[in-house]
Parts: sequence; C-alpha cells; structure tokens
Amino acid sequence: LYVEFLENIENKSFEGINEAGLFNTTFNKKINTILSGNCIVIDKEKDTSLQEKLVGFILKNFKDGAKLAKKLQNKYLATGSELFQANYNKLSEFITKEDITYYKESSPGIIKFMFSVVVVEIAWQLNAIPYLLSKGIVARAVKHKVFHDSLTYCLLLIIYPLYLITAFFIVKSYFSIRLDVAFVIITLLSASMYEACKKTIHCFWKRKKLHIVHDMLTQLFETGNG
Repeated sequence: LYVEFLENIENKSFEGINEAGLFNTTFNKKINTILSGNCIVIDKEKDTSLQEKLVGFILKNFKDGAKLAKKLQNKYLATGSELFQANYNKLSEFITKEDITYYKESSPGIIKFMFSVVVVEIAWQLNAIPYLLSKGIVARAVKHKVFHDSLTYCLLLIIYPLYLITAFFIVKSYFSIRLDVAFVIITLLSASMYEACKKTIHCFWKRKKLHIVHDMLTQLFETGNG
C-alpha cells in the first residue's frame, strides 16, 4: 500500500485571471489534465456498473492492472469505438453473470486445488475470531457500508496482534512451548496465503468459464479492435 502525491497547483498558474468564472474554468481544466494522466476515467453517460466491474476485475487480477485498465478505458472512451464498447460490455456482463472475480491464464491442477482448500479452511478456523470481532464492531459503530472494509482493516491492526499474543499464552499454558510457537506461525502463514489460495479455488471451479474470459480479453487487447 502506498500513496503518491500529485504535483502542486501553484498560484502563478492563474496569474492575470481575476474573473471568478474564468478562474473556475481554468482551475477545472488543470485538475482534469492532471487527473486524466493518473486516474481511470469512467463514462457516466454509459452504464457505469459495467465499467466499474471490468475495471475492478482488471485491477485485481493483473500485475500491471492499472496500466491495462487505463488502456481499456481510454479505448472505451474514444470516439468511433462502438465495436470495442460492445465487446467490452459483453465481457463485463459475462463475468457479472457467471460471478467471476478472479482470473488466471493457466488453470490450477487438482493437487494445488486440494492444498488451497486445506489452507483456506485452516486460515478461517485460526483467524475467524479477530476478523469477525473487528467486522462486528465496525458494523455496529459505522452506518455507511462504504467505509466498512477500510475500517475493519484498521481495527485488525490493533486486534490481531492482541489475539496472537493471547492465543500464544493460552496454548502455552496447556501445551508445550513448541506448540504455541507453531500455532502462531501456522496462523500467520495461513492468513498470508488465504487470498492466493482462495483465488486458486475459484479459478479451479470456474476454469471452463475462464477460458472464455481469456479469449474475450485477448480480443479486447488486440490492436485495431473497434
């Protein structure tokens, strides 16, 4: 997680502009120029839910997701791109209908799938208490659901270390010191592997559908499509 600060907008950029309307217009144009080079723009005149779905899908599943998503959106916003927009919407509708949230170019094998199932189960059993506690506190304290995920994560930064310390001493009081250390290590490892294993399980079950997604993505990224 990182924050990148954009360039400052200096007063000298607006020298000689005294009329309020002209100042606002110049300021908005400058903001638009700065943000358009760093943000992924959604066309509000078209179906925003389809655009948000596909942009989120690309950002989540590709290492260079920001670059790819921006490339797709720029093409989507370009004039005379009706064919591209049709293919874009078709892909977004497909992953929405089939409930596809993760993507891998190569399908995971049965051994990797079974290993992932075990890891996810262990991770859930060992980490459910701090997660559900944090989520429950946030749900009671905050009405707006849009903030729930970020606040749950922040609360976990406090609750999770306390949970590990408490669990360590509880296990130690009943078992040997080797077992309590092993408990903490397994808890941390399973938590760190949870998301990747969850992705593997999803891609294994959706492997036939992901072949279709792969073909549709390839068509979208082809030069001159639309």
